[in-house]
Amino acid sequence: MSSLIYPALLIIAFFIPLNEGITYVGALLLLIAFLGGAIKPRRTVLDIPIIILLASLGLSTVFSVNPLLSLQALGIFAISMLAFYYFPVWTDISHEKNRWIFLTIAVACILVSFLGILQLFFGPNLLSLYHTGPHYCGRNLRIFSTLFDPDVLSEYLIFILPLTITLFLAGRDFRERLIGILAFSVGTPCVYLTYSRAGWFGFLVSFISLSLLLKKKRLLLILLAFLILGFFIFPSFFSKRLLHSLSLSDLLSAEPRTLVWREAVKLLLERPIFGFGLFTFDEAVIARSSLSTAYPPNLFLTFLFETGILGLLGFVYLLVVICRNALKCIMDYRDRFETRIAAGIMAGLFGYIATEQFHASLRIANMRILFFFLIGMLVKIVQSLREKTEISG
Repeated sequence: MSSLIYPALLIIAFFIPLNEGITYVGALLLLIAFLGGAIKPRRTVLDIPIIILLASLGLSTVFSVNPLLSLQALGIFAISMLAFYYFPVWTDISHEKNRWIFLTIAVACILVSFLGILQLFFGPNLLSLYHTGPHYCGRNLRIFSTLFDPDVLSEYLIFILPLTITLFLAGRDFRERLIGILAFSVGTPCVYLTYSRAGWFGFLVSFISLSLLLKKKRLLLILLAFLILGFFIFPSFFSKRLLHSLSLSDLLSAEPRTLVWREAVKLLLERPIFGFGLFTFDEAVIARSSLSTAYPPNLFLTFLFETGILGLLGFVYLLVVICRNALKCIMDYRDRFETRIAAGIMAGLFGYIATEQFHASLRIANMRILFFFLIGMLVKIVQSLREKTEISG
């Protein structure tokens, strides 16, 4: 059964942005290994936050305006946590295999980015199975590659690109460094081509965070160079999107963002403690207003509306515990390969959370799987370094 673990993790790492259905094949292999005794449960640093979060989601389900729909959503979250957080954290694989998991994530990023660039030249029908309708900024196609939506593609890249830089910086040979820099080089233009202003805000946050975590000021110079390069290669991006975003009122007034935010806050006053229930925003809004949308474009407001104050506090507590443990690990073991990878994941998480102030993609299958899988790999690094320290001590 133990022979199933490594292929399962590679399947998940590679197919997250390509086909979430196939990632469940990897999860099924991990389940088989778990039932066969090859994966043994152990305590993790996120056990208490996850229990608190699930309990708060359970309470919101009990008081939901649509309990059956919320119960289904709760089951999806619970399965995602078990299959893509707990199973990877509980596995016991070698350091070498862990390296290949991160390299596989970077290879998937290369493929997704390359397909996105091809989409620019051959049009949206190149990947017609991956969209319900093309998105445009003026006459310019907003690429979406295999993620269905350009905003989701930008958030995926923001989460992954800092990791690719740390693979380049910490790679032990030419092959690893090549994979890291290639993923960054083809992924960054794709962030431009999504025409996502929130995505570019997250991109800035992630790379500023990475330079601070690694204490490498030259990363800021690299970031500046790519911004200048982007100005010359994609002038329409800056003229039509980025420069307009310098006006905060323009960014906040993007239709129908502020209308949805305002309506969500107004309705939230009716059920502030337990919220309206998971995945019920559209139902609650349609019944009480003229708006029609699936969720408010803000991650924390979505949690607050659907799960109330308890659910939001549970999710924020989860993020706080992740950051506290990971940052301590990065500070204590700065020069190790694992901690540089941890810094890449943390920087990606910061950028993703910044972007989520204008979106709420955690409810989308690909991004939910990516979130829990990378958090699981991050916790695995933290716990591994702690165990090594205890043994050496």
